[in-house]
Amino acid sequence: TEGGGFHVPSSDPHPDEHAINQRLTELRDHWGRNHKVCDAFPHLEVTMGQKAKDIIATDGGEMMISSLVYEPIWFLEQYFDNLIAFTNKSTVVVAHLSLLSNYSEEDVERLVKHHPRLLINCHRYFTHQYHGSLAHAHLRNIGWALQLGLNFTHYVLMASNSWFIKRGMEEYVRYHSSSLQDSPVGRRWVHRYSIADIPTEPRGGWDEESVSSRIWAWKPMQSIVANHVPEGEEHNFLTFAKHEGSFFPFPLMVRLYRALEADDNGLESMLQQKVYLEESLFATWTDHHRAEAGRRTGHSMTYHHCQSQGWGGETTAHVTPAQIRGILPLEGVFAVKCVGRHPEDFDGTRAWLRDLALKSLT
Repeated sequence: TEGGGFHVPSSDPHPDEHAINQRLTELRDHWGRNHKVCDAFPHLEVTMGQKAKDIIATDGGEMMISSLVYEPIWFLEQYFDNLIAFTNKSTVVVAHLSLLSNYSEEDVERLVKHHPRLLINCHRYFTHQYHGSLAHAHLRNIGWALQLGLNFTHYVLMASNSWFIKRGMEEYVRYHSSSLQDSPVGRRWVHRYSIADIPTEPRGGWDEESVSSRIWAWKPMQSIVANHVPEGEEHNFLTFAKHEGSFFPFPLMVRLYRALEADDNGLESMLQQKVYLEESLFATWTDHHRAEAGRRTGHSMTYHHCQSQGWGGETTAHVTPAQIRGILPLEGVFAVKCVGRHPEDFDGTRAWLRDLALKSLT
C-alpha cells in the first residue's frame, strides 16, 4: 500500500556510517556477490541482457535518461510511467535503486516487465541527498549501460521529483547538444567560479559559502575534471548548474566515467564527499572540453519551481496543476520540479500529470 512497509533514509546530510554498512551487509547476505553482471538482482540478469539486445535491435538508444530513485514501488511506477509517456521510443531510461531502500524481487521484476525502455542498474550503491554519492550513482548508470553494450548520442540527467510535462525534449537536446547556457526565463542559471578565487581546502562547516571549496578540495576535480585552462580563458573554473534536466553528449560523459574509473580512487572517493557534486561535475567537465560539447546553447529543461523537502515533507513544497499550466507554454521547458512524493498527492498533481500524459499519446 502507498506509504506502508518501506524504509526511507534520514534527511540528515551526514548519514550514519554504521547504518549504511549494516544495510550493505544485509543486501550482500541476501543477494550474494557471485554475480558479476547483475549482483544486486541476479534473478533479472537474463532479462536485463535481453532488454538491452532488444533496444539495440530496434535502433533504440539515441538518448539515455539517468535517474536515481529511492522511493516506494508505487511512486516509482508512477514516475517511470511519466518518463516513458513523454519520451520517444529511441529514449532509454537507466535507473539506479538506492542501496538504502528495500525492494523485493517481485517489485523490481514488475517494474522491468512493465516498461520496455526501462533498464534497472543491476549494481546498487549508497546514495544520499547533498552528497557526492548522487553524482557517483549517475556515473555508475553510464557504466551499467556500457556493460550492457549500449551506446547513445546524449545523456540526460533527471531526478525522481522532476517530471516531464510535455513531449519534444529529444529534438531540443539534439539541436543544442549540451546545457551550458543561462535560462532565458530565469528558472535556473549557469555560473562559474574561477579557480583563482577558490581556497584549496574547505572552509568551515556545512554551509552554502563552503560549497565551492569543498568541491575543489575533492582531488579528482583538480587532477581530472578541471585540470587545464580552456582555450580563451585565463583560469580553469568550476561550472555550476542544476542537474535535473541538464544534458550532455554521451561520448563526452563516457570519457569522464573512464577517466575517473582509471584513477586509483576516482569513483569511490565520491562516496566520501559531503557536497552535491552532481551540480558541478558534469557541467565543469563539459565546459573544459568545449570542442566535444556541440553547440552548448541549451539550458536545463526543468523548471525549478521549488526545492524538495524530502520524503513526507512536501505538504506545501510542491508544484500544483495550476502552476504547471503557466509553465507549459515556456520554450525549452519540458519538465518541472518539484513533484510531491507524499502518498496523499496534494492538489492532485501526479494524477493531473498522468492525465496529461495520456492526452499526449492520443
